[in-house]
Amino acid sequence: IENLPDWRSNWAPRFAMVYDLFGNARTAVKYSLNKYNLSRTTGIADDYNPLASATRALPWTDLNGDDMAQGNSGIVNGRRVSCVYLTAGCEINFANLGSTFGTVSLNTYGEYPRTYNVEHGVEIQHELLPSLSLTGSWYHGSFTNLTTTINRALQFDGDPAKNPYYTPFTIYDPRDGSPITAYGLNANATASRRPTDNLDTLDPNRERIYNAFNWEFRARPGGGAQLFGGMSIERQLDVNCTSPDNPNSLRFCDDKQNGIPFSKTFKVAGSYPLPYGITFSAALQSNQPTPPTKNATTANITFTRATRGYP
Repeated sequence: IENLPDWRSNWAPRFAMVYDLFGNARTAVKYSLNKYNLSRTTGIADDYNPLASATRALPWTDLNGDDMAQGNSGIVNGRRVSCVYLTAGCEINFANLGSTFGTVSLNTYGEYPRTYNVEHGVEIQHELLPSLSLTGSWYHGSFTNLTTTINRALQFDGDPAKNPYYTPFTIYDPRDGSPITAYGLNANATASRRPTDNLDTLDPNRERIYNAFNWEFRARPGGGAQLFGGMSIERQLDVNCTSPDNPNSLRFCDDKQNGIPFSKTFKVAGSYPLPYGITFSAALQSNQPTPPTKNATTANITFTRATRGYP
């Protein structure tokens, strides 16, 4: 595949300015506008390389004691045909070797443009004391040219409830019994009739938004000591609602509506010079992961024909 990818003239400008707010060199207002292109070397080409390698470990029983693994396996009319394990001349168990082993199911490259992020930054830095400065900042990033993968074999443009490859059914939340509409693949989408045909392509409706707020301090108590630290909160929201091949992916696909909270980080560190050229330093950091929201519940449910609401 030629031009995989062909991303030329992808400029990544950087711009920054600093303004002395009161003209006394104690309060600075800073603004930056930067573009960051997606950094890729051979990663995309590797995704579509048909010469990928794979390994699989199979049991071997040395029936004749010659210290040589013997047995045959191959593909006949699209099906893997293997010798019968533990019979004469068949010492390798090919039961766990699928019919697709040795082949690569590649996605189709959709000639999508390069993903990039445009980030704005606003910062105010103030010298509160000759040895103490305070800083507050806000950073906002917005991503463009995000991609998505669509199985064109199951693609359907219309009402998810009328998708010819999925059948809607109702399941019930085991916590409170509330009904949930889900979709299951039907006979029209069996592997024999609808083989996978994945396309990696540009998704103009997909969004990724990043916001971060930071508060920092820097102090020089004296004697060569330094102390700095602060707190930051950040959040990334994703909108990925383009799913013409799987209506189940439309549930909670918009983080703007999912009540995603900010994650918090606190850090303080310092150093102090000791005699004989030794420097003592210490740091304390506390990270609060993003807590689960009421909508971010995962449940593993096994459905059978006897399950209520299952078609």
